[in-house]
Amino acid sequence: MCAPYPSIRIEGDLDHETAPHLPALVERVVRAVDPGLVVLDLAGVRFINSAGIRALVLARAAAADLLLRCPSPLVRRVLTATGDDRLFAIEPGGAA
Repeated sequence: MCAPYPSIRIEGDLDHETAPHLPALVERVVRAVDPGLVVLDLAGVRFINSAGIRALVLARAAAADLLLRCPSPLVRRVLTATGDDRLFAIEPGGAA
């Protein structure tokens, strides 16, 4: 997908310390450029917990449309195990 949609790259941990910033960031992007679609690049996420999942759900609510790009294998497993993979458009990529 090479469309001109804003992409937010997330790296490291998406947990109780970092996750609360994500929905507000997505909301700022939406207010600034009204893109219709916001892409979250999750290839660099090495840890995610329930706070991170909650942040993804809240970010989805803030954007007209949200695409999770290249979730790391760990993120993919957590989303699948919790059933939250059904809530998001997911663009796979990289090694699984």
